[in-house]
Amino acid sequence: MAANNKIATATKTAPAVNLNEELAAKRVELIETKRSHAAGELVNPRALGRIRKEIARIQTELNRKDSTEPVSEVKEVTPEEEKK
Repeated sequence: MAANNKIATATKTAPAVNLNEELAAKRVELIETKRSHAAGELVNPRALGRIRKEIARIQTELNRKDSTEPVSEVKEVTPEEEKK
């Protein structure tokens, strides 16, 4: 349980670029773990769930960071401008 808290804390403080790299690495790890599980080589099948949850945590933080970034000015389009 303590390891999950460390992962959650680390993802909250990491910049988005690092999170994208970590997300890609976790996805590769998940694919390899699934392959090992299918081949019967995986000792602890709970690793699949752990990795999926870590991916979800990273994606949540990326979405949270995307939603808090300042949005550039959005120009309001009038119906007359849409017709052009």
